[in-house]
Amino acid sequence: MTNTQILEIVKILEPVYKAGARHGIILFLTGWLYKSGVAYESAEALVKAICDNFGDEECEDRLYTLRDTYGATNTPREERIKAEGKELKTKGGLFDWTVNQAKVTNEETALAIVKDLEEILGTAEPAPSVVIERLNYDKEYYAVVNFKRFEVLTAMWKAEDDRRLIYKDRVFLGCPESVTAVVTPFSQIIKYDIVWNIPLQRRKLALENVTVDEILAYLKANGLVLKKYQAEDVLNAILNAMLRKGLAGIKTGFDAPGFYWMDGKIMANKVEVSEPDPKELKEALELLNELVGVWFSNVKEQFVTVLKLGLLVPFSFAIKQKFKGEKGFLPWLYLYGQRDTGKTTTAEILLYIYNIMNRQHELGVGEANTEARLGAVLSSDTFPHVINEGASLFEKPHLSEIIKQAIEGLIARQRFENKTIIKEYPAFAPLTITANELRITDEALTQKRLVVIRYPITAKVTKERIAEFREKVSHRLPKLRALGQFTTWYLVKHPDELTYDWINLSKKLLEKAYEGAGLAPGFDINMQFIDFSEDDPRLDIIAVLWKKILDAYNKKVEVTNDGGDYVVVSNPLGILESVLESRAVDFMIKKNDEVLFTSRVLQILRDEGGNIDSMAALAETFADYKFTYERKKVMRKTMRVLTVKNEDLTRLFYDFFNSGEEDKDTDGTGLISPN
Repeated sequence: MTNTQILEIVKILEPVYKAGARHGIILFLTGWLYKSGVAYESAEALVKAICDNFGDEECEDRLYTLRDTYGATNTPREERIKAEGKELKTKGGLFDWTVNQAKVTNEETALAIVKDLEEILGTAEPAPSVVIERLNYDKEYYAVVNFKRFEVLTAMWKAEDDRRLIYKDRVFLGCPESVTAVVTPFSQIIKYDIVWNIPLQRRKLALENVTVDEILAYLKANGLVLKKYQAEDVLNAILNAMLRKGLAGIKTGFDAPGFYWMDGKIMANKVEVSEPDPKELKEALELLNELVGVWFSNVKEQFVTVLKLGLLVPFSFAIKQKFKGEKGFLPWLYLYGQRDTGKTTTAEILLYIYNIMNRQHELGVGEANTEARLGAVLSSDTFPHVINEGASLFEKPHLSEIIKQAIEGLIARQRFENKTIIKEYPAFAPLTITANELRITDEALTQKRLVVIRYPITAKVTKERIAEFREKVSHRLPKLRALGQFTTWYLVKHPDELTYDWINLSKKLLEKAYEGAGLAPGFDINMQFIDFSEDDPRLDIIAVLWKKILDAYNKKVEVTNDGGDYVVVSNPLGILESVLESRAVDFMIKKNDEVLFTSRVLQILRDEGGNIDSMAALAETFADYKFTYERKKVMRKTMRVLTVKNEDLTRLFYDFFNSGEEDKDTDGTGLISPN
């Protein structure tokens, strides 16, 4: 019995294989298998498949019934009951049991089940010359594959003195040479790998992972369809016949590399899983300690949060499979902030951890900005893919919907194309989005499906620091793969621990990794990024201006005249006043009780990656603090400037320094609380 037949029998039994009826079904089914001459090994594979599919906890009892029927440990059951004058009940017993005794279905359904099982349990010709499949019962109309003549035809029985099969029309030129059904547990659509042989044209058409409608479309495009109105029915009939008769192969749809949940275990497909060398693991964790403590010290919470979720994202598809009933899933990462704040490097480190730092896994938004491109990324493997500058993906409603479905579901997109062709994109891969700003307005994404992490402008590093990182660290990042190796090894070994509670699971994984390496974490594993308030774009603008003000004070002012004495001021509001009084910056001029900002401020913001396009927009941004854009006389010239009362500007900076712990004091900027 073939794998296809086993899967079909399991499917056929779905309406009746229920608690209270299972023992009887196995009793009569195994008798039927024995009487049909099905090998014990095949019968055992079928019983195990039935138990696995329906979660039958009494599988050992079902296997005992099979062994008893076949006489694996004693005389076959048929011979024993013959001595008592009884016959071995098979399909008749199955029908009576499901309808009259267990009462799990009606007579019509039971008849259909028996009929379907009768067709499957027939033997197939090992090397057929033809395949014949009935199309119409009233007219006795058939589809025929003639493997000798390489044709697909229709035929009818001719009732004269003797019954004969008369060919009617050639429907296709050529015929299927090989067919393999691609069955995926997460999809209701069967796809095929097929080779269509056309000897007359001295060529073969090989198609992979295509639906029946797509096969038909390819055959039409190649001029192989001769009767288009019959083609669809005939193609469906011959493919189903080849599957049923064991002439087509079957394989799982999990061909993409990665991790999947199968039969209570994590299946690693095309991925090597092994325990890492303790020395290599220690080197990886030492480097991780260095990254957190030295190179990402300004954004520790952001970095550690990304690390913890990133450790688990290769298992996101397996988690969706395991917790489908609970709708459990892992959110995706959305990292945003100005350039040179470390967001992209953080995302790349996740790729190094799983040894996938390559062009396939780090993409520009242009490589994922259409449905087809995004679908290709999502269906490529279960590993994370970084999409740089990906904010614009969420501006396209159809892509935003695909992303929402991909995060939570097994299928990212399923749609009809060309009236009948179904296009399906499995949601294997999670994405990590990097962007300069947060443009997402859909709360269904930001509140639940995405972990949004802001990298403040105060975390921006100098070009010299970036060059130092590349020189001292970049070449060592591949060492991090030992941490990814440990994570995959541990979870495959302990599949019961896989959960969508990523905060606690990743904490445990890190603790186990450090313990295995004999090393102490160089940071708080419980660390978690929490955004205290909704994103306020003004914070980054003020941070840039404050940096310029502080630099001017340190370089040009240094001390402040206080009642005739020169003193060093530590209060930021005092520093602001000193810089204004001394006119130490060229973009801000104090005039009486007002402060005027010249257009120079726009260039300063743009140099730091700010996205303000005009002085009017800047005035609107700070309208709450009574900023206006108007004509003023500055140094004997009338020009349009940004104007604000001195007391309102002071209030703005006071609010900035008291806006939250994250922005009060950041390494390397000199920001000091007014207190």
